[in-house]
Amino acid sequence: MNTYTLSTNGSTEYRIVRGASASPSEITAATQLQKYLKEISGVDFPLVIDSEPAAQKEIIVGETNRENPGDFDRVEMGKEGFVIRTADSKLWIVGGKQRGTLYGVFYFLETYMNCRFFTAEIERVPRLQTMILDEIKEDKQKPFFNFRDVACTAFNAPHISAKRNFNVAFWDRDVPEEWGGLIHYAHDVGGHSFGELIPGDKYFDTHPEYFAMNEEGERVPHDLCLSNPDVIQLLIDGAKQWLSDDPTAEAVHLSQNDLICPCMCENCKKIYEEEGGAFSGTLLRAVNAVADAIKEDYPGVLAATFAYQYTRSAPAKTKPRDNVRVTFCTIEGCFSHAHEEGHEIRKRTSRLDGTITSMMDDLKGWAKVCKHVSIWDYVFNAFHAVMTFPNFEAIRRNLRLYADLGIDAVQLEGWCWEIAELIELRTYLLSKLLYNPYMTKEEYYGYMDEFLEGVYGPGGKYIRQYIDLAEEMTENICFNLDFDAYQFYPMPEVTRHEAGVLPEDLTISMVKDYQNTDWTKYWNWYQDVEENRVSKEGMVLFENAAKEAVTDLQKDKLDLITTQVRYIKSYYYHKKLNIAKESFAELIQAFITANADAFDEAEKEQLPTTIRDYVYEQLLEKYKAYNEALMNTYIAHDMTYFRPAWEIAYFGPYHFDRVPGEWGTGNAKTINL
Repeated sequence: MNTYTLSTNGSTEYRIVRGASASPSEITAATQLQKYLKEISGVDFPLVIDSEPAAQKEIIVGETNRENPGDFDRVEMGKEGFVIRTADSKLWIVGGKQRGTLYGVFYFLETYMNCRFFTAEIERVPRLQTMILDEIKEDKQKPFFNFRDVACTAFNAPHISAKRNFNVAFWDRDVPEEWGGLIHYAHDVGGHSFGELIPGDKYFDTHPEYFAMNEEGERVPHDLCLSNPDVIQLLIDGAKQWLSDDPTAEAVHLSQNDLICPCMCENCKKIYEEEGGAFSGTLLRAVNAVADAIKEDYPGVLAATFAYQYTRSAPAKTKPRDNVRVTFCTIEGCFSHAHEEGHEIRKRTSRLDGTITSMMDDLKGWAKVCKHVSIWDYVFNAFHAVMTFPNFEAIRRNLRLYADLGIDAVQLEGWCWEIAELIELRTYLLSKLLYNPYMTKEEYYGYMDEFLEGVYGPGGKYIRQYIDLAEEMTENICFNLDFDAYQFYPMPEVTRHEAGVLPEDLTISMVKDYQNTDWTKYWNWYQDVEENRVSKEGMVLFENAAKEAVTDLQKDKLDLITTQVRYIKSYYYHKKLNIAKESFAELIQAFITANADAFDEAEKEQLPTTIRDYVYEQLLEKYKAYNEALMNTYIAHDMTYFRPAWEIAYFGPYHFDRVPGEWGTGNAKTINL
């Protein structure tokens, strides 16, 4: 096997060559390769354009005059594929002009130079005195899924988005052409678009017939009546206007609002019956009409829609046009198990007759009839974003399932702010799976271990132990996006003493002089709440990880992710307090009853409540102090836009301010006590 010595002892005979007419991303690819090769070797590799005479030893990046016709199949590459090969003392990294060559450079750095791009701020770049490359006959690559995205600001920076091969614009991501640009939806609307195309505040008063009829026969501005021909025309006109305003868009979204409100007028119900009872019947007919209307003027643009909640089942009669994309949403599924296991948490009526279909059957149904099926999956806890969400193995298996079904696009709702627990790790792993869903289990967890060590330092091994513990604890538990810590992590009530049994050392004087008594050991006399292993053992594991942190950045990252265990512990303290409050009141009452002659009638009546409330307030202050310290940690990490555990325990999860057909402006409550 031939070898190629790219550099040795601070010098190189190689230079980097790019095309004189290189695309913006090809230029970035060449300069990024130059940058990282210098970091690895300490050597400045000259960068020239292909108008320079050819030299014997060159690293050729992108399309240049160095290649001969037929050297590379650019049709096969498309926009994102690439080829890496060595031949005649040259190294070629050649790919699609929009993103392929850029992806090829980062793939080369990871695969052949052992670099790792963990986060926007943390990378692993080896230092080599001599940089030797083995012969590469041909390494041909292309991302498996055409659309790839995780909604998470942890990867919004253009450079890390490109390094992780994300290519869809979603929630505040803006990647310029020099970093490969992004696939984006017209008008930057990627879902729940009917409220914007036909807003209720504009049309409902004058045209209530445009809107859905509810079960009571009333028109409501929550969604549209899709059997109305005027509504179809408005959707066509709106889609054309959006595409005219945004000529680079590759899709236009036409989808129901985020409310469960199928139109129940007679015309719509007739179509549902024709389509086997599927509420998606009217939706798909409307989307097909738009797809037909835009096909000639906007070739290659997809009319996209959702198979979501009540529209999840495919219609029996109507098939999607070839320029329609159906995005299947998995919101009813269990997220602690792979979808193929068939667990579903939410059961929603999905047909006119009230029957409920299987999520897997619905997904397979769309995959059979639709050329472009996308997945909208969920990989975080929507209401408790900072609490442990152990779904790493389910994620791995689900991505392989989508590949097996021929799905060509996957968008994963992670969290639109950088606050969810282990979101950087989860997003890193997802980027690997979106590129290659068929990686082995060993490869997948190898990437996990590399990340944990690279980001959190030597203590990363303890975070892996925590992840394994959390997944073990939930192996037989199903959960959804809004699971509650009480349901998720077992916190059983445990009887400590039989009713009526009293402490031997508790005296009458201690009860009468309750303000000067240490009540700590009696607080949970009759019953207590066991702390679950995830909380108890997890805190020890995070403390061990912190002890081994080397850099300030590692310490800061650990401080952030440790909040997930502290958050669970806050639930534990809350439940412990409320259970123990009644236990303590029972103890005082039992003691006074057993020693009735020592107390007057007023004391018998007042002391149980008075002592209970007095001690409870003292312990509640400790609980509040714990929560305040946790709150200050959130604030220190700029995590101030969700309700924390102790608020949810009293008031329920955050609520969206709803306007018919659209989201309100406030989506979560700022932290407070």
